[in-house]
Amino acid sequence: MYEHGGNVYGYEAPMVDFSANINPLGIPESVLTAWMKKMKEVSCYPDPQYRKLKNAITDHFALKKKGEVVLGNGAVDLIHAVVACIAPREVLIPSPAFSEYRNASLRHKVPYREPVLYDAKGNLRLEKLLEEIKEHSLVFLCNPNNPTGKALDNDTLEAVFRRIQHTESYLVLDETFFPFVERGKRHTLMSTQPERVMFLNALTKIYGIPGVRLGYGILFDEALARKMEAHQQPWHINTFANIAGQVALHDTRYLENTEAWLKCEKAFLYEELSKISWIRWSESDCNFILAYSKRHTAKEIQEKLLEEKILIRLPHGFMGLTPHHFRIAIKDRSSNMKLIQALTKLTDIR
Repeated sequence: MYEHGGNVYGYEAPMVDFSANINPLGIPESVLTAWMKKMKEVSCYPDPQYRKLKNAITDHFALKKKGEVVLGNGAVDLIHAVVACIAPREVLIPSPAFSEYRNASLRHKVPYREPVLYDAKGNLRLEKLLEEIKEHSLVFLCNPNNPTGKALDNDTLEAVFRRIQHTESYLVLDETFFPFVERGKRHTLMSTQPERVMFLNALTKIYGIPGVRLGYGILFDEALARKMEAHQQPWHINTFANIAGQVALHDTRYLENTEAWLKCEKAFLYEELSKISWIRWSESDCNFILAYSKRHTAKEIQEKLLEEKILIRLPHGFMGLTPHHFRIAIKDRSSNMKLIQALTKLTDIR
């Protein structure tokens, strides 16, 4: 079963895709311009060390000490690589969570556990998580979490890291959706440069380029970084991704526009969803909302929405969700209005 959003290819008509959390502002103009100017670079191999791209990443985060950057063909590439290279005693996945954490564990034959550690409002149950972290584990923690949408505060992050150190474990802090979080709510451990953490990110969602496939991990452990790179194929980042990363990470205006758009459209959706009595939802710190239907299953809702050429994210692949849970991306006003109008019409499904 396909466990991700964005699968629009099985439908004859174009879909309004709320199943994938992609920035609706689209590809930054700066990236499009750079691609056109540097098109001839595709006739050469990329730099096998990707020096300019790695420098752009470290500059973006203004690291006092240059961290080790490991590039991936999307964030998923690095999820699988870190499981293979650490080979932990077990993988701990606080659920509900992104299914590729589990898939990477299965692929590399590493035992894993997926306890449900988020409450009904999507908040992490910290004390329970700390109890679940055993010796020499690899822990995946998404900030903000997919699919609950909640970001973590400083106290939570520091408590988790203390437990990671105590158990001689390793933490993958998945910050793929972190750029969507309001600046006042952005908390990370990166400034402390911890050796037992990999900070995982990608250009996919925030810059609206999922087809380009560029993820990156920042580590402060040179030995692990080199081991992960040895695990990869040469030239695994193509020229278009290489150019996009160098340019997009310097485009601060695009990020400012994204923050303004998201604040406005999130408020609009909150107000409109509140008018639909059979939907329960929680506020999100990023660009999607996890909802629960008190009346219909997500599959039933999806079948009706397909008549309006709308896709939503079903709960497939997420441990801890019920058949009544569904996730919706936050899109442009026109698309958001179309979704609300379609949901409002679903007073009954037969």
